[in-house]
Amino acid sequence: MEDAATADVTGMMESELGLYVDEDGWVDAASTCTPRPAYQRNLEATRFRVAVCHLSHFGVFGPAEQTFFDIYLPLALRPGR
Repeated sequence: MEDAATADVTGMMESELGLYVDEDGWVDAASTCTPRPAYQRNLEATRFRVAVCHLSHFGVFGPAEQTFFDIYLPLALRPGR
């Protein structure tokens, strides 16, 4: 069971968070099992539970479009010539 504080998931859709395993790229940990287990979610307690079928490095992420942010670099101006 992964336990996250509410402040850790501020701005994220808690119902879309998942446990991912590093297998030459991050994949949903539930996909390592056959049949694929369902996530059990307790949104009020900010918790979820899912079965995994092997041990590895894990991370909790939201959907791909939610985990990437626009990065704005500082604007550097140079006087005209």
